[in-house]
Amino acid sequence: MKAVRAIALLCSLFILTGCGIARFVNPPQKWHSDPNFKNDPNFGARPVNYTPILKNAKQVAAEIPTVYIELHTNDGSWFGIGGDSLISASGVVVEYAGRPYILSAGHITMSWTTDVREVYAYFPNSQTPPEEVEIIAYDSLLDFSLLRFKNENFRPNKPYPIIGHSSDLQPGEKLVALGSPLGFKFSVDEGTVMNVAIGRYNFPMPHPQLILLDITGNPGSSGGPVLNDRGELIGIFTGALLGAPSPMPYAVPIDDIARVLRNLKRPGKIEHPQSRFRVNNTWEWSPKDFKSKEVRQPIHKGVFVSTDEAPKENKDRWSGLLRGDVILQANGISINNAIQFWKYIILDCQSGQMVEFKVDRYGTEMAIEVKLN
Repeated sequence: MKAVRAIALLCSLFILTGCGIARFVNPPQKWHSDPNFKNDPNFGARPVNYTPILKNAKQVAAEIPTVYIELHTNDGSWFGIGGDSLISASGVVVEYAGRPYILSAGHITMSWTTDVREVYAYFPNSQTPPEEVEIIAYDSLLDFSLLRFKNENFRPNKPYPIIGHSSDLQPGEKLVALGSPLGFKFSVDEGTVMNVAIGRYNFPMPHPQLILLDITGNPGSSGGPVLNDRGELIGIFTGALLGAPSPMPYAVPIDDIARVLRNLKRPGKIEHPQSRFRVNNTWEWSPKDFKSKEVRQPIHKGVFVSTDEAPKENKDRWSGLLRGDVILQANGISINNAIQFWKYIILDCQSGQMVEFKVDRYGTEMAIEVKLN
Protein backbone atom coordinates (compact mmCIF):
# COMPACT_ATOMS: atom_id res chain seq x y z
CA MET A 1 0.00 0.00 0.00
CA LYS A 2 2.86 2.36 0.82
CA ALA A 3 4.41 1.76 -2.57
CA VAL A 4 1.07 2.24 -4.36
CA ARG A 5 0.51 5.61 -2.67
CA ALA A 6 4.04 6.71 -3.56
CA ILE A 7 3.63 5.73 -7.20
CA ALA A 8 0.29 7.53 -7.41
CA LEU A 9 1.83 10.69 -6.02
CA LEU A 10 4.83 10.48 -8.28
CA CYS A 11 2.61 10.16 -11.32
CA SER A 12 0.58 13.23 -10.39
CA LEU A 13 3.03 16.08 -11.04
CA PHE A 14 1.45 18.94 -12.99
CA ILE A 15 2.51 22.45 -13.90
CA LEU A 16 -0.02 25.28 -13.86
CA THR A 17 -0.37 27.95 -16.55
CA GLY A 18 -3.12 30.13 -17.85
CA CYS A 19 -3.90 27.57 -20.55
CA GLY A 20 -4.28 24.63 -18.18
CA ILE A 21 -1.81 21.75 -18.07
CA ALA A 22 1.42 22.73 -19.80
CA ARG A 23 3.59 20.60 -22.02
CA PHE A 24 6.88 19.23 -20.72
CA VAL A 25 8.39 19.53 -24.21
CA ASN A 26 8.84 23.04 -25.56
CA PRO A 27 7.56 24.06 -28.96
CA PRO A 28 10.00 26.22 -30.95
CA GLN A 29 10.31 29.75 -29.58
CA LYS A 30 11.83 33.01 -30.70
CA TRP A 31 14.55 33.73 -28.18
CA HIS A 32 15.44 37.39 -28.10
CA SER A 33 19.09 38.35 -28.27
CA ASP A 34 20.63 41.28 -26.45
CA PRO A 35 24.11 42.42 -27.58
CA ASN A 36 24.32 44.63 -24.51
CA PHE A 37 23.33 41.91 -22.05
CA LYS A 38 25.18 42.12 -18.74
CA ASN A 39 24.85 39.63 -15.92
CA ASP A 40 24.68 40.49 -12.24
CA PRO A 41 27.13 38.53 -10.04
CA ASN A 42 25.73 40.32 -6.99
CA PHE A 43 22.07 39.54 -7.66
CA GLY A 44 20.30 38.94 -4.36
CA ALA A 45 22.73 40.88 -2.17
CA ARG A 46 20.96 42.74 0.60
CA PRO A 47 21.12 46.54 0.73
CA VAL A 48 23.48 48.15 3.20
CA ASN A 49 21.88 48.78 6.61
CA TYR A 50 18.83 46.69 5.69
CA THR A 51 16.58 46.04 8.70
CA PRO A 52 13.84 43.42 8.22
CA ILE A 53 10.38 44.34 9.53
CA LEU A 54 7.48 41.97 10.09
CA LYS A 55 4.53 42.70 7.80
CA ASN A 56 1.05 41.37 7.19
CA ALA A 57 -0.25 40.16 3.83
CA LYS A 58 -1.90 43.48 3.01
CA GLN A 59 1.35 45.38 3.55
CA VAL A 60 3.34 42.89 1.50
CA ALA A 61 0.88 43.03 -1.41
CA ALA A 62 0.92 46.84 -1.40
CA GLU A 63 4.72 47.03 -1.59
CA ILE A 64 5.70 44.32 -4.09
CA PRO A 65 5.81 45.18 -7.83
CA THR A 66 3.85 42.19 -9.14
CA VAL A 67 2.73 41.90 -12.74
CA TYR A 68 0.02 40.10 -14.67
CA ILE A 69 1.52 38.62 -17.84
CA GLU A 70 -0.28 38.08 -21.13
CA LEU A 71 1.43 35.99 -23.80
CA HIS A 72 -0.12 36.42 -27.24
CA THR A 73 0.54 33.42 -29.45
CA ASN A 74 0.25 32.71 -33.14
CA ASP A 75 -2.99 30.97 -34.00
CA GLY A 76 -2.61 27.53 -35.47
CA SER A 77 -1.65 24.15 -34.22
CA TRP A 78 1.34 22.18 -33.03
CA PHE A 79 1.43 18.53 -34.01
CA GLY A 80 -2.28 18.71 -34.79
CA ILE A 81 -3.34 20.28 -31.48
CA GLY A 82 -5.24 23.55 -31.75
CA GLY A 83 -3.61 26.69 -30.39
CA ASP A 84 -4.67 29.40 -27.96
CA SER A 85 -4.34 33.07 -28.80
CA LEU A 86 -3.73 34.19 -25.23
CA ILE A 87 -2.00 32.67 -22.20
CA SER A 88 -1.82 34.35 -18.80
CA ALA A 89 0.70 34.07 -15.98
CA SER A 90 2.15 36.03 -13.08
CA GLY A 91 5.50 37.60 -12.27
CA VAL A 92 7.45 40.02 -10.11
CA VAL A 93 9.76 42.89 -11.06
CA VAL A 94 13.31 42.59 -9.71
CA GLU A 95 16.47 44.58 -10.27
CA TYR A 96 19.08 42.74 -12.33
CA ALA A 97 22.32 44.35 -13.55
CA GLY A 98 20.90 47.78 -12.76
CA ARG A 99 17.73 47.32 -14.82
CA PRO A 100 14.21 46.10 -14.07
CA TYR A 101 13.45 42.57 -15.22
CA ILE A 102 10.55 40.23 -14.53
CA LEU A 103 10.96 36.85 -12.85
CA SER A 104 8.31 34.34 -13.83
CA ALA A 105 7.86 30.61 -14.33
CA GLY A 106 9.83 28.99 -17.12
CA HIS A 107 6.97 26.94 -18.49
CA ILE A 108 4.95 30.01 -19.49
CA THR A 109 6.54 29.58 -22.93
CA MET A 110 5.11 26.07 -23.28
CA SER A 111 2.06 27.15 -25.22
CA TRP A 112 -0.14 24.94 -27.33
CA THR A 113 1.03 26.83 -30.38
CA THR A 114 4.21 27.19 -32.36
CA ASP A 115 5.29 30.62 -31.22
CA VAL A 116 4.85 33.38 -28.66
CA ARG A 117 4.28 36.55 -30.64
CA GLU A 118 3.94 39.31 -28.03
CA VAL A 119 4.18 39.49 -24.24
CA TYR A 120 2.69 42.25 -22.08
CA ALA A 121 3.08 43.04 -18.39
CA TYR A 122 0.15 44.68 -16.56
CA PHE A 123 0.47 46.44 -13.21
CA PRO A 124 -1.83 46.68 -10.16
CA ASN A 125 -2.36 50.40 -10.75
CA SER A 126 -5.02 50.42 -13.48
CA GLN A 127 -3.84 53.88 -14.58
CA THR A 128 -0.48 52.44 -15.64
CA PRO A 129 -0.60 51.07 -19.21
CA PRO A 130 0.88 47.62 -19.89
CA GLU A 131 4.50 47.38 -20.96
CA GLU A 132 5.69 45.08 -23.73
CA VAL A 133 8.32 42.63 -22.54
CA GLU A 134 10.29 39.79 -24.10
CA ILE A 135 11.67 36.51 -22.82
CA ILE A 136 15.42 36.93 -22.48
CA ALA A 137 16.41 33.74 -20.62
CA TYR A 138 14.66 30.51 -19.76
CA ASP A 139 15.52 27.59 -17.48
CA SER A 140 13.49 24.44 -18.20
CA LEU A 141 15.05 22.49 -15.31
CA LEU A 142 14.50 24.96 -12.47
CA ASP A 143 11.40 26.28 -14.25
CA PHE A 144 11.94 30.03 -14.19
CA SER A 145 12.28 32.72 -16.83
CA LEU A 146 13.74 36.21 -17.02
CA LEU A 147 11.78 38.79 -19.01
CA ARG A 148 13.09 42.18 -20.12
CA PHE A 149 11.12 45.39 -20.64
CA LYS A 150 11.46 46.61 -24.21
CA ASN A 151 11.31 50.19 -22.97
CA GLU A 152 14.79 50.68 -21.49
CA ASN A 153 13.59 53.76 -19.59
CA PHE A 154 10.84 51.93 -17.73
CA ARG A 155 11.06 51.81 -13.96
CA PRO A 156 8.45 50.27 -11.59
CA ASN A 157 6.39 52.53 -9.34
CA LYS A 158 7.23 50.35 -6.34
CA PRO A 159 10.62 49.49 -4.84
CA TYR A 160 12.29 46.26 -5.93
CA PRO A 161 11.69 43.43 -3.45
CA ILE A 162 14.46 42.32 -1.14
CA ILE A 163 15.79 38.92 -2.22
CA GLY A 164 15.46 36.64 0.79
CA HIS A 165 17.24 33.42 1.75
CA SER A 166 15.13 30.36 1.00
CA SER A 167 17.74 28.20 2.73
CA ASP A 168 16.53 29.64 6.05
CA LEU A 169 12.94 28.45 5.59
CA GLN A 170 11.43 26.04 8.07
CA PRO A 171 8.08 24.20 8.01
CA GLY A 172 5.36 26.27 9.64
CA GLU A 173 6.70 29.69 8.62
CA LYS A 174 4.18 32.18 7.30
CA LEU A 175 4.11 32.99 3.59
CA VAL A 176 2.32 35.40 1.26
CA ALA A 177 1.70 34.40 -2.37
CA LEU A 178 0.78 36.97 -5.02
CA GLY A 179 -0.50 36.22 -8.50
CA SER A 180 -3.41 36.13 -10.92
CA PRO A 181 -5.05 32.69 -10.65
CA LEU A 182 -7.69 31.95 -13.30
CA GLY A 183 -7.29 35.49 -14.58
CA PHE A 184 -8.29 37.15 -11.29
CA LYS A 185 -5.56 39.76 -11.41
CA PHE A 186 -3.37 40.61 -8.42
CA SER A 187 -4.84 38.19 -5.92
CA VAL A 188 -3.33 37.65 -2.46
CA ASP A 189 -3.13 34.43 -0.49
CA GLU A 190 -1.64 33.58 2.89
CA GLY A 191 -0.28 30.24 4.00
CA THR A 192 2.67 28.43 5.52
CA VAL A 193 5.67 26.37 4.50
CA MET A 194 4.65 22.70 4.51
CA ASN A 195 7.96 21.08 3.58
CA VAL A 196 11.36 22.09 2.25
CA ALA A 197 12.97 18.64 2.01
CA ILE A 198 11.55 17.45 -1.30
CA GLY A 199 13.27 17.36 -4.67
CA ARG A 200 14.47 15.16 -7.48
CA TYR A 201 15.83 12.47 -5.17
CA ASN A 202 12.33 11.49 -4.04
CA PHE A 203 10.15 12.72 -6.92
CA PRO A 204 10.49 12.25 -10.69
CA MET A 205 11.10 15.92 -11.40
CA PRO A 206 14.18 17.91 -12.37
CA HIS A 207 14.30 20.40 -9.49
CA PRO A 208 17.01 19.81 -6.87
CA GLN A 209 14.64 21.26 -4.26
CA LEU A 210 11.07 22.53 -4.02
CA ILE A 211 9.21 24.48 -1.34
CA LEU A 212 5.88 22.81 -0.63
CA LEU A 213 3.24 25.43 0.23
CA ASP A 214 -0.03 25.47 2.13
CA ILE A 215 -1.70 27.95 -0.24
CA THR A 216 -4.12 27.84 -3.14
CA GLY A 217 -2.61 27.33 -6.59
CA ASN A 218 -4.53 27.63 -9.86
CA PRO A 219 -3.71 28.16 -13.55
CA GLY A 220 -2.44 31.72 -13.95
CA SER A 221 -0.61 31.67 -10.61
CA SER A 222 2.56 30.39 -12.27
CA GLY A 223 5.44 32.82 -11.90
CA GLY A 224 3.91 34.69 -8.99
CA PRO A 225 6.18 35.73 -6.11
CA VAL A 226 6.17 33.86 -2.80
CA LEU A 227 7.31 36.03 0.10
CA ASN A 228 7.96 35.60 3.80
CA ASP A 229 6.39 37.67 6.57
CA ARG A 230 9.09 40.32 6.10
CA GLY A 231 8.13 40.84 2.46
CA GLU A 232 11.33 39.18 1.19
CA LEU A 233 11.14 37.18 -2.03
CA ILE A 234 11.88 33.53 -1.19
CA GLY A 235 10.52 31.71 -4.23
CA ILE A 236 8.62 31.68 -7.51
CA PHE A 237 5.37 29.71 -7.68
CA THR A 238 5.51 27.18 -10.51
CA GLY A 239 3.00 24.35 -10.02
CA ALA A 240 1.38 21.74 -7.84
CA LEU A 241 1.47 18.06 -7.03
CA LEU A 242 -2.04 16.88 -7.78
CA GLY A 243 -3.17 14.18 -5.42
CA ALA A 244 -6.05 13.36 -3.12
CA PRO A 245 -7.61 15.11 -1.40
CA SER A 246 -6.26 18.41 -2.82
CA PRO A 247 -3.33 19.82 -4.84
CA MET A 248 -0.11 20.70 -3.03
CA PRO A 249 1.39 23.85 -4.62
CA TYR A 250 5.12 24.40 -4.68
CA ALA A 251 7.68 27.12 -5.42
CA VAL A 252 11.22 27.12 -6.77
CA PRO A 253 13.62 28.44 -4.08
CA ILE A 254 15.00 31.90 -4.80
CA ASP A 255 18.46 30.77 -3.66
CA ASP A 256 18.66 28.40 -6.63
CA ILE A 257 17.39 31.02 -9.08
CA ALA A 258 19.87 33.56 -7.76
CA ARG A 259 22.81 31.14 -8.12
CA VAL A 260 21.92 30.60 -11.77
CA LEU A 261 21.36 34.29 -12.54
CA ARG A 262 24.63 35.34 -10.93
CA ASN A 263 26.48 33.13 -13.40
CA LEU A 264 24.30 33.80 -16.44
CA LYS A 265 26.63 34.69 -19.31
CA ARG A 266 24.26 35.13 -22.24
CA PRO A 267 20.54 35.25 -23.05
CA GLY A 268 18.67 32.17 -24.23
CA LYS A 269 18.05 28.71 -22.86
CA ILE A 270 19.95 27.92 -19.66
CA GLU A 271 21.58 24.48 -19.64
CA HIS A 272 22.51 22.28 -16.67
CA PRO A 273 24.62 19.13 -16.35
CA GLN A 274 22.94 15.81 -15.71
CA SER A 275 23.89 12.56 -14.01
CA ARG A 276 22.33 9.17 -14.66
CA PHE A 277 22.51 7.69 -11.18
CA ARG A 278 20.01 8.16 -8.39
CA VAL A 279 20.79 8.98 -4.77
CA ASN A 280 18.87 8.82 -1.48
CA ASN A 281 19.47 9.63 2.16
CA THR A 282 20.42 6.60 4.28
CA TRP A 283 18.04 7.57 7.10
CA GLU A 284 15.02 7.49 4.79
CA TRP A 285 15.31 3.78 3.99
CA SER A 286 14.41 1.03 6.42
CA PRO A 287 16.33 -2.27 6.56
CA LYS A 288 13.42 -3.78 4.63
CA ASP A 289 13.82 -1.15 1.90
CA PHE A 290 17.50 -1.97 1.46
CA LYS A 291 16.70 -5.67 1.28
CA SER A 292 13.86 -5.29 -1.22
CA LYS A 293 15.96 -2.99 -3.43
CA GLU A 294 18.93 -5.39 -3.20
CA VAL A 295 21.13 -2.63 -1.83
CA ARG A 296 23.65 -3.53 0.84
CA GLN A 297 22.94 -1.22 3.81
CA PRO A 298 25.74 1.38 4.08
CA ILE A 299 27.82 1.63 7.24
CA HIS A 300 28.28 5.40 6.97
CA LYS A 301 25.27 7.73 7.27
CA GLY A 302 24.63 10.23 4.50
CA VAL A 303 23.61 10.29 0.85
CA PHE A 304 24.15 7.01 -0.98
CA VAL A 305 23.91 5.77 -4.56
CA SER A 306 20.58 3.95 -4.78
CA THR A 307 20.76 2.76 -8.41
CA ASP A 308 23.46 0.51 -9.78
CA GLU A 309 25.24 2.06 -12.76
CA ALA A 310 27.78 -0.76 -12.97
CA PRO A 311 27.62 -3.17 -15.92
CA LYS A 312 26.08 -6.57 -15.30
CA GLU A 313 29.40 -8.33 -15.98
CA ASN A 314 32.99 -7.78 -14.82
CA LYS A 315 32.00 -5.71 -11.82
CA ASP A 316 35.40 -6.29 -10.30
CA ARG A 317 36.82 -4.09 -13.06
CA TRP A 318 34.17 -1.37 -12.73
CA SER A 319 35.70 1.97 -11.66
CA GLY A 320 32.53 4.08 -11.29
CA LEU A 321 30.09 4.57 -8.42
CA LEU A 322 28.40 1.43 -7.13
CA ARG A 323 25.03 0.93 -5.51
CA GLY A 324 25.42 1.52 -1.78
CA ASP A 325 28.37 3.95 -2.06
CA VAL A 326 27.99 6.81 0.46
CA ILE A 327 29.11 10.09 -1.10
CA LEU A 328 31.20 12.08 1.36
CA GLN A 329 32.59 14.80 -0.90
CA ALA A 330 32.31 16.13 -4.46
CA ASN A 331 35.45 17.94 -5.67
CA GLY A 332 36.40 18.53 -2.05
CA ILE A 333 32.96 19.90 -1.07
CA SER A 334 31.30 18.04 1.81
CA ILE A 335 28.01 16.38 0.88
CA ASN A 336 25.61 15.69 3.74
CA ASN A 337 22.24 15.02 2.07
CA ALA A 338 20.60 14.39 -1.29
CA ILE A 339 19.38 17.94 -1.86
CA GLN A 340 22.88 19.28 -1.24
CA PHE A 341 24.27 16.70 -3.66
CA TRP A 342 21.94 17.69 -6.51
CA LYS A 343 22.37 21.40 -5.92
CA TYR A 344 26.12 21.00 -6.30
CA ILE A 345 25.83 18.90 -9.47
CA ILE A 346 23.14 21.00 -11.14
CA LEU A 347 24.04 24.51 -10.01
CA ASP A 348 27.82 24.46 -9.55
CA CYS A 349 29.05 22.08 -12.25
CA GLN A 350 29.18 22.08 -16.05
CA SER A 351 28.23 19.49 -18.66
CA GLY A 352 31.21 17.33 -19.56
CA GLN A 353 32.98 18.15 -16.28
CA MET A 354 34.84 15.45 -14.37
CA VAL A 355 33.76 15.31 -10.72
CA GLU A 356 35.88 13.52 -8.15
CA PHE A 357 33.71 11.87 -5.54
CA LYS A 358 35.09 10.75 -2.21
CA VAL A 359 32.96 7.79 -1.15
CA ASP A 360 32.68 5.31 1.66
CA ARG A 361 32.23 1.83 0.21
CA TYR A 362 31.21 -0.25 3.22
CA GLY A 363 33.99 1.05 5.45
CA THR A 364 36.62 1.74 2.79
CA GLU A 365 37.12 5.32 1.59
CA MET A 366 38.14 5.87 -2.04
CA ALA A 367 38.13 8.54 -4.74
CA ILE A 368 36.12 7.96 -7.94
CA GLU A 369 35.86 10.26 -10.95
CA VAL A 370 32.60 10.61 -12.89
CA LYS A 371 31.96 12.61 -16.06
CA LEU A 372 28.72 14.57 -16.09
CA ASN A 373 26.44 14.54 -19.12
